[in-house]
Amino acid sequence: MLDNKSIYEAMTIKPDNEYPEYPCFKEGIRRAPDRGFRLTKEQTKIALKNALRYVPEELHSKLAPEFMEELKTRGRIYAYRYRPEGRIYGKPINEYKGKCLAGKAFQVMIENNLDFEVALYPYELVTYGETGQVCQNWLQYRLIKKYLEENFLYTDSVEKIKQGESALESFFISGKGYDVHFATAAVILFRYYGIPARYVEGYLVTPEDASMMQKNVAYELPRENAHAWAEIYVDGIGFVPIEVSPKYKNIMEEADMEIEISNESLVRNFAEEISDNTKENNMSSGDDDFHDINIIAVIFTIIAAVLLLLLAAVLIRRIALGIAEYIKRRKLFMKSDPKRAVSAIYGFMEEKNYPMLAESKDLGNKAAYSIYPMEENDRKLMLAYLKEAKKEKHRNEYKNKYRKEKR
Repeated sequence: MLDNKSIYEAMTIKPDNEYPEYPCFKEGIRRAPDRGFRLTKEQTKIALKNALRYVPEELHSKLAPEFMEELKTRGRIYAYRYRPEGRIYGKPINEYKGKCLAGKAFQVMIENNLDFEVALYPYELVTYGETGQVCQNWLQYRLIKKYLEENFLYTDSVEKIKQGESALESFFISGKGYDVHFATAAVILFRYYGIPARYVEGYLVTPEDASMMQKNVAYELPRENAHAWAEIYVDGIGFVPIEVSPKYKNIMEEADMEIEISNESLVRNFAEEISDNTKENNMSSGDDDFHDINIIAVIFTIIAAVLLLLLAAVLIRRIALGIAEYIKRRKLFMKSDPKRAVSAIYGFMEEKNYPMLAESKDLGNKAAYSIYPMEENDRKLMLAYLKEAKKEKHRNEYKNKYRKEKR
C-alpha cells in the first residue's frame, strides 16, 4: 500500500520545499463559518494524511499540529500558511508565467475567483454557495499554479501512450499535446469550476477559406483543417467556442469573455389582446328552462367518482414507482461494486441538491473519472456523507422556514 512518502515522491509537480510565514488576515473580509469537527478518529487520520501528502516528510511534524488545529476550529484543513500574502486577483494575462496561453488563462480564472470582491469566503477558497471551492486548500492552489506555469507545450508529435494510460493522463504527465488534448483538458477544467462545457470536433473554416467560397459551388476543406475545440454555455446565447490550443489562437474571431454578453434580440414583448368576439363566444343564449335536475346530479356524481378513481390510480402508481425506485437505488448503493456504488450515491446527492462537502465531491469524481478500482471503505464513507447531507438539508430547510415565519 502506498504511503505518503511514496505518493509525494511520485508527484511530478511539487511545492517548493519551504515553510512560509503565516499570513496576516485582512479585517472585514468574509470568513467561512466553522463547519464543525465531527470526524471519527480514523477519519481524522485520513484527513491529516491527505493534507500532508503534498509536502515533504520533514515538514510533517511542524504542519500536523497546525492542520489538526484547523480541523478543530474551522472543521476543515485549509493550510492557511501556504496562502500568498495580500490580495489575490486576476491580472493581465501577459503578467503570468506559462508556456502557453491556455495555461495562463486558467491562472487568470483561478485568481479572479479568489478576489476579495468576487469570492464568498476568499480565505477559505470558497467562490460561490457554501461549498463551491476553487481548491480544497492552499497547498493545492500552489501546486495548480506551479503546474500551469511549467507545463503544456503544443506539438503534433506526441509520445506513444503507455499501456493502461489514457491520452489525457499522458498529456498531463508529459505536458505535450495537440488540439484534441488541449480541448479535452479545457472541458474538464471548465466543468470542474462549474462552467457548462462540451468537447467539439469538426473542421476549421478560416477567413481565407470563406473568401474563396462561391455561391452554389462545393468547396473542399483540406484534411489539415480538421480541428478539436472547447465550447462553454452562456445563458441567452448558447454554446460559445473557446480556443485553447496555442497553434490556433488568433486564427478565428472569438467572443470577448471579459465583458458581459447580452442578447437584446431575444427579449420580446407580448401584448395580450382580447376581442369582442371572445366575449361574444362566451355568452350563451336561449330560454330553455326545462332541465332534468336529477339526471344532471347523477352525471356530476359519476364524473366526480371517475375523477377520484383516476386520482387514486395516479397516487398509487406514484407510490409504487417510488418504492420500486427506492429498492433499485438501495440495491445499486449496497450490492453493486464499490466504484459504481460511490458514483451512483454522488449522482443521487447532486440530483437531490444535497449540500456536499469537498471530500464527498472528490470521492464522487474519483469514482466517476478515475481508472482505478475503489474499496468497500469508500462505499461506507460515501454512505456516511449521504446520511449527513440529508440531515444538513433538513436543518437548512427548517432554518429557512423558521426565518420566514419569524418575519
